[in-house]
Amino acid sequence: MALCCLPGAASAQFYLSGDDPASARWKYIESPHFKVIYPEPLDTMAADYAAELEKYRLPVSRSAGFAPGEMIRGKMPVVLHPYSAVANGLVVWAPKRMDLYTSPQAYGPEPMPWKTMLSIHESRHVAQMQFGLSRCFRPFRYVLGEMFAGAMAGIYPDKWLLEGDAVVAETALSRSGRGRTGDFMNYYRIAFDHGDFRDADRWAYGSYWHYTPDHYAFGYMTLSGIRYLYDVPDFTGQLLTHYAGRPYDIVARNTVSRKLTGKKFRALVSESMRMYHEMWTEDAGKRRPFSEYEKILDTPAVHTEYSDNLLMDGDLYSLKESFNKSRRLVKIDDDGRETVISSFGSETGMLTWSEKHDRMYWSETVPDTRWSLKYDSAIRYMDSDSGKKKTLLGGGRFFNPCLSPSEDLIAVTEYMDDGKSRLCIIDASDGAIRHSVPLPDSLQLVETAWIGDTVYGTAISDNGYGIYNIEIPDAVSGNDRIIPAKAGKVWKETLAPSPVMISNIGAEDGMLMFTSDRTGVNEMYLLDPMTGRAWQETSFRYGSSDYVFSEDGEYLMCSIRDMSGSPLVKVRKENLLHREVDFFDRYEWKVADFLSRQEKDIADARNIAPAQNSDIAPASESSDSSSTVISEPRRFRKFPNLFNLHSWAPVYFDYDNISSGSYEDYYSYASVGATALFQNRLSTFTGFLGYSFHPDPFGKWRHSGHVKFTYSGLYPVIEASF
Repeated sequence: MALCCLPGAASAQFYLSGDDPASARWKYIESPHFKVIYPEPLDTMAADYAAELEKYRLPVSRSAGFAPGEMIRGKMPVVLHPYSAVANGLVVWAPKRMDLYTSPQAYGPEPMPWKTMLSIHESRHVAQMQFGLSRCFRPFRYVLGEMFAGAMAGIYPDKWLLEGDAVVAETALSRSGRGRTGDFMNYYRIAFDHGDFRDADRWAYGSYWHYTPDHYAFGYMTLSGIRYLYDVPDFTGQLLTHYAGRPYDIVARNTVSRKLTGKKFRALVSESMRMYHEMWTEDAGKRRPFSEYEKILDTPAVHTEYSDNLLMDGDLYSLKESFNKSRRLVKIDDDGRETVISSFGSETGMLTWSEKHDRMYWSETVPDTRWSLKYDSAIRYMDSDSGKKKTLLGGGRFFNPCLSPSEDLIAVTEYMDDGKSRLCIIDASDGAIRHSVPLPDSLQLVETAWIGDTVYGTAISDNGYGIYNIEIPDAVSGNDRIIPAKAGKVWKETLAPSPVMISNIGAEDGMLMFTSDRTGVNEMYLLDPMTGRAWQETSFRYGSSDYVFSEDGEYLMCSIRDMSGSPLVKVRKENLLHREVDFFDRYEWKVADFLSRQEKDIADARNIAPAQNSDIAPASESSDSSSTVISEPRRFRKFPNLFNLHSWAPVYFDYDNISSGSYEDYYSYASVGATALFQNRLSTFTGFLGYSFHPDPFGKWRHSGHVKFTYSGLYPVIEASF
């Protein structure tokens, strides 16, 4: 997720999301505070998003200082983009809108429905943006239009503060969120144990040599720590309000920090780090003893991660990505020699090997040749002999292939335009779809594993990750067969859902093998699908993942976490923990739970009833979001909505020349005059009108008119300037 603030390197305008296929016909619906624009025939999905956005509109405002859309006229535009396999969301200002990419995350998603994640996180960003429209900043909206608020969001709060605060919201207003996942802040756990307590700027802005987590993690660690240590749930809200009231205060963070805690901001960052370090040290003591292991490779000189480990023809294969090199497939032989096989994409699923077909299969995101908001995900394979990569199944969004025991079939996850998911059974040799099994609307299928004729799948619901199963008929041939999604008769529950991560599911000797952060870090588990009994197999100080047993079964090979990244190690089978556990006995996320209680206390102080879907924090200001009034769908016609004037200035400037660094005509930078900028909601028509009054090279003053526009709603892109 991202919040765009300042003009980027767009070709014609401030904030361009990209373009959807020209064949899309658009409609819109309205709720009390949002106007949702979407392609037909996705009426039901659009209504669901409108209801979810309304449900979380006031909850995200409690500690943000502002409510989404509080300072704007009319309803907040929301554009749904269903054709991209890349899950994301944007809040942009100039023109103002939410861009929501509705296809769910397929690789390691949080245990929360994607619709809920987007609604909380992006609504928090809309709430944050309101400070640039309030108090001292308010008059400038009339002088400069919408671009002023976007500029203020880029000048005053740091990106880590905006994104970290949005992660705080998604964590505090749910029973999951990134603040309750093991990997999100795991590197800080490692770094602090090794004495790496960098100052705030080095954590916030990164390093060219030392590995640094992204600004989401730093922002969450800092803000959640301040809220936990000093019980100031509205720290972000007070800071944003202060910016709007005293924009001249160049040390605003220190001013607000001293007011609320009596200390400078940098001291608060240090206290947050020490607090987390003490908490994690105590936690590590409770999880001892740790598994003994041997490293397979020498420690690299730079931060390096190995993942998606696979045993093929006796050799270990892994996807390697280092601090200074992009992702590639490598082979590690018995002597620890590493060979680079091929470069690899950054958006890929788990690797799986077929000895029968002599192929390695995976899923891979594929961009469209023309439409920047259309991404497919194809099932790909590579022959071990030739090393050539080929597409087995494309033309859709197919993820996470898993071979059947006979290796004739592959189970894959498919995501449709309407946000629903289904299980597809395809032929391993030619990619033909043999069966297609929809899931109930309440479930998002993620990964699958076979045991006999039964396919087990991890799926996300409102209650988190669960495991479900379905039997596949023996006769798998001929044309496509669609099996009805009758949840009670087709899909059966193997493991009840809970708000923990479950990933990398596979089968091992009739058991389900998977990774989970049930203890606060990722470990390996075995589950008997017949009895529901679960065993924890590994115990590492910082967790592990991507497990594979050696051919003789004597070793478990996996990727652990340490200061060097995710090195490959092996554990003797007799050293595995193999401790039976209650899978629903979960780690206590003290800080995250405290954040949730803070939000609940604020709601209680306002006499707001808790929501029905949370036992910690109320998720909405009312207990029934189904009562939201949503209009009937209407046609959103492209031409009448083409010209959307969003920003203007009492001077002339050519944004394209400024962004490209072209100053051949000095008055193209700025001169006496006026400028008006326009861009439609679909980001397919952008441009500006301008008037300038400037001296020409001969010393005379000249009046000039300027028009420039770009239209990308057709296959050819049309540009013109006058």
